[in-house]
Amino acid sequence: MRRFAKIAGAAALISIATWFAFPDTFIFFGILHSIAAASLVGLLFLPLPAIVSFAAAAAAFAAPLYLRSAIFDAPYLWWVGLSETIPRSNDYVPLLPWLAPFLLGLGTAKLAHARLVAALARRPVDDRKTRLWTKALIFGGRHSLAIYLLHQPLLIGLVYLFSLVSPPTLPDPKQAYRTNCVEACSRGNPAVPCDAFCGCTLDRLVEQNLFDELNRGKINVNTDERIARIAGQCTMDVQSGD
Repeated sequence: MRRFAKIAGAAALISIATWFAFPDTFIFFGILHSIAAASLVGLLFLPLPAIVSFAAAAAAFAAPLYLRSAIFDAPYLWWVGLSETIPRSNDYVPLLPWLAPFLLGLGTAKLAHARLVAALARRPVDDRKTRLWTKALIFGGRHSLAIYLLHQPLLIGLVYLFSLVSPPTLPDPKQAYRTNCVEACSRGNPAVPCDAFCGCTLDRLVEQNLFDELNRGKINVNTDERIARIAGQCTMDVQSGD
């Protein structure tokens, strides 16, 4: 229960923190949520033979391949892992199929744990190099939750500091517009000379002081009449050869 409380509490903290940091993609059921849920399910399999755990692992792995349904598209059922649409999240680890490796590990431990403990007990413990080599692994194993919780903010902080020292080179917005425009044009209307069409629309957007707003996402290209007029005029121009 103490172990479960630690993992579930850490999972709740991650959900709260990411809700404020990334509200559109917050972590509602990430790796820690999945481990906490799998730990409860695992209690049912502890007294059972290893073969039962292996069979359940295979079923958990196969379930998303055959049992997906729109019924599970409801947000309160996303944690199951059987929804037809994949929800947006920075870390999404639903119970299915990720219960499978947990149960596989549980079954393997039931088979191998006693033998492994006996084998380690027979090994000599005077080798200082071996003890130094294993000390870091022992520390990591005993403090894995703390390491997991610290590594993300640590890495994000390091990347942020690096970006201050060596900021990325921003792409030319006009060149990016032309590239994206040509790709979209080629897919939608291959009969139009896309290079000429996109060059025409870019020039007119700049002339009418619309390009900066469009680049900042303040103009909806699907509903704005000004964009429709520019596209229509440029289409006629390139088709007529002007």
